[in-house]
Amino acid sequence: MTRVRKSLLLVLISFIALLPLSAGDYFDIALTFGDMTYKWWPNGVNVNYGMNIGLTSHLEFDLWVTSQLTPVPFKENIIGGEFDYTLLGKRSTASQVAGDGINMLVGFGGFFNTKTFGAGPFFSFTPLTVGSPIGGKRERLLKVSLGYDFVNWDFFVALDLLNLDFYVRGTYRDYTF
Repeated sequence: MTRVRKSLLLVLISFIALLPLSAGDYFDIALTFGDMTYKWWPNGVNVNYGMNIGLTSHLEFDLWVTSQLTPVPFKENIIGGEFDYTLLGKRSTASQVAGDGINMLVGFGGFFNTKTFGAGPFFSFTPLTVGSPIGGKRERLLKVSLGYDFVNWDFFVALDLLNLDFYVRGTYRDYTF
């Protein structure tokens, strides 16, 4: 592993470790699972998995990995992190009262491709989310991401048809007595 990769990994681990200290009352955690295509049209089937962390009533951080399943499992992996902002209302109220059950997300983040060693920024738009942290689960539908790979000089369009968030902290179970 090169010095640059080790440094980036250290910064990422430090960021994730220190994130809960600044999150305040809105800190909720979800495990995510879904599908995502890094390039449209895809060569095979990909799976998307990761973690979603609530930061404020409108802002969340999503750390994810997209892995190729076919034709060769885990040959290509894309690691990404993004900040998403809700457009239609609060995602969480940090209380027993649920946030808006239907919402839209706009996001900005970065990625790293383990096969091509590509990296760069991207913008994303999720036109529909159904659910909230208080309910314990949420579905994110039809997410589109546009980005640029600075290493390989390549634009890309990624499509995420369905992503499921299963909340393990910040749900109704945490507010009952």
